[in-house]
Amino acid sequence: MKKAIIPILFISLVMMSCTCSKKQQANETVLEFSSADVWQLTHIRGSKVTYSNSEPVTIQFNTESGTINGFAGCNRFFGNYINKVADTPESGTQGEISFTGVGATKMMCPEAEMRIEDKFLPLIEKSTRYSLSKYTLVIYQKDKEVMRFEKQ
Repeated sequence: MKKAIIPILFISLVMMSCTCSKKQQANETVLEFSSADVWQLTHIRGSKVTYSNSEPVTIQFNTESGTINGFAGCNRFFGNYINKVADTPESGTQGEISFTGVGATKMMCPEAEMRIEDKFLPLIEKSTRYSLSKYTLVIYQKDKEVMRFEKQ
């Protein structure tokens, strides 16, 4: 009887450890864009973006329709996006992204606001990948960080 108890305990411990590791893996989540999140531009091409009295540059992803919209500094913009998520739960989410059909309204604004917009919109169209954490979205062109956003 005593000889049977030790193998049974050993097998039970092994089975419990397998179950625990599976639960840990199941609890790890890959972050995804949420339609409820609004992202505010904080850096562009490595420089901090400051907003004196102007409305901040923002982007919002509509995950159901695959569209984006936001404020570019002077005008409202819109377009489509496609992302391919790379499964990396230990470091947030990273993936490839592309934006198409990006358009904007055509209002006249002060020169300072147009300068931000004139940098922002072309960078969106040339973006190739991103990294996403709980409060930060970074957009890249190939391996170079071009824009950084924080969740509002």
